[in-house]
Amino acid sequence: MWLRSYLMSGQQRPIWAFVLDDLLATVAVKRSCPSDKRLRQNTFTQHWKPSRNATPGSAKGMLETAAKYGLKQEGLAFPRNVMRQQIMWGHAQTAEASMRRAMRTSAAVRCLTKNHQAYTVGDFEAFTDPLKWTRHVSAGNKCACSTCEDQIVSKQCAHPEKCRAKALEMLSLLPTKWDPRESHPEDYEDVVMTNAEIRHDHEGTLFDRKVTAGSTMADTFRIFTDDERLSAERPDMRVEEQATSLTVGTDGSCAKNGEKEARAGAGVYIGEGDERNVAIRLPRSLKQSNQTAEIAAIGLAAQNID
Repeated sequence: MWLRSYLMSGQQRPIWAFVLDDLLATVAVKRSCPSDKRLRQNTFTQHWKPSRNATPGSAKGMLETAAKYGLKQEGLAFPRNVMRQQIMWGHAQTAEASMRRAMRTSAAVRCLTKNHQAYTVGDFEAFTDPLKWTRHVSAGNKCACSTCEDQIVSKQCAHPEKCRAKALEMLSLLPTKWDPRESHPEDYEDVVMTNAEIRHDHEGTLFDRKVTAGSTMADTFRIFTDDERLSAERPDMRVEEQATSLTVGTDGSCAKNGEKEARAGAGVYIGEGDERNVAIRLPRSLKQSNQTAEIAAIGLAAQNID
């Protein structure tokens, strides 16, 4: 319960969670990323980790619970508002070595934090928005476009071009699944489902193809995960519209189901004499059961029918 409350965001997040953020940031292990304590916000969304020995008992218990049950940020796709809330500095979904190199102390890094106050992915995205830089000329510090002038006057930025280049460099470290500048399933999945509902004849169950995980930061966390890392590339869930529909029959069965000598098979039926009709025995490498056979039949249909 403590862990769940700690992972909340916005007004739902309890005050003690913000106090704990600061406490954990103070006791981070040496060579943490980020090295600047002020840039450490959440150990679960950034590369840094708190020192086990220096963490107070109650907080240590919460962290041990997270480790025990494999707490991670995982999912097939995420909404942009969540991507933009993530802290850019030490972003946990980036390659840590590359992030460390990008964050090495420099005038641009200092200016981005102190003058531009760029902390989240959304801050970096807004600062580098191409629409703001349409008249910009990459000519050292001699560009006189309105954006550069505004950054110099309002942000006291000594070198807007260098700050912009550094911000773009850091954004480029984001995998496509976590980059809000990319196309994502939330852009089209509602339309796909609406079109499917319009065509649905109500004789079967309409499969919900939406894969975007929730709407808050807390919705991105999963437990009971393993060490295998999910793909960091965004999935393409778009559906090519087809003029015709096809009814396919699938089934799976198992002789001596539940016994050691069980043998299972799967089949796909489209029509009398159709060359796409197929029946197979499940290989011994798969569990021999009715459930496995039925799932295999669906996979067989999807694989063999365009």
